Amino acid sequence: MTDEARTRYRGLASPWTAAVGAVHRLDGRAVHVVLTPPDGYVPSHGDTVAVDVGDGHVRRYTVAGTGGGGLEFVGVLTGLGPATPFLEALATGATVSGTGPERPVLPPAGVRGVVVIGDETAVGTALSVARSVDVPVRAVIRSASALPDSVALLSSAGCRSASVVPADAVHDGDLAAALAEWGADGTGVVAVGEQSANHAVRTSALALGIARDRVATRTFWRPDRAGLE
Repeated sequence: MTDEARTRYRGLASPWTAAVGAVHRLDGRAVHVVLTPPDGYVPSHGDTVAVDVGDGHVRRYTVAGTGGGGLEFVGVLTGLGPATPFLEALATGATVSGTGPERPVLPPAGVRGVVVIGDETAVGTALSVARSVDVPVRAVIRSASALPDSVALLSSAGCRSASVVPADAVHDGDLAAALAEWGADGTGVVAVGEQSANHAVRTSALALGIARDRVATRTFWRPDRAGLE
């Protein structure tokens, strides 16, 4: 997407507010937030929303669910920036505000299956993909923890499989398994999380013969950007 297109899309974003309908703590590592229908914005799966986390800071999340017109997202507790205390303090009935939609995170169209690969920030995107496509979805999450709550959530959302691999894992095997089932023209890849890891997944996918338009990426953080969550 060109810079001009990005600018136009962001220009469509509107301010919104919503009440917290439910807060689910996942594995001591993440928070699954369920909001009531936002005032001023109709969410769609895959949208990116900027959430006000206090003191003039925003953090961006993928819309992971839209049940009843509401908005769900999953935030990771990194302990490094302002989103962690915001997420830890969230409770039912609180008001959350933000803007949206920004550029969406959408699975490639016309595929026979999708594999979502990323660190813990990929859980919300994997939820969105599983809830918005009618083809099999595999989620592969890198983490130093087992993440049983997150795996259960992904499974309940319709992921055919949800696995947790070491934080330093490479994904040639995951991509090869998807290719063996769906073929080079039928495999969609969504890489989410840290910039260089996304680049590595994309490079591997292209080297295996997956077309560029079958690979989507979403960078949520970089090591040189302190405080991203």
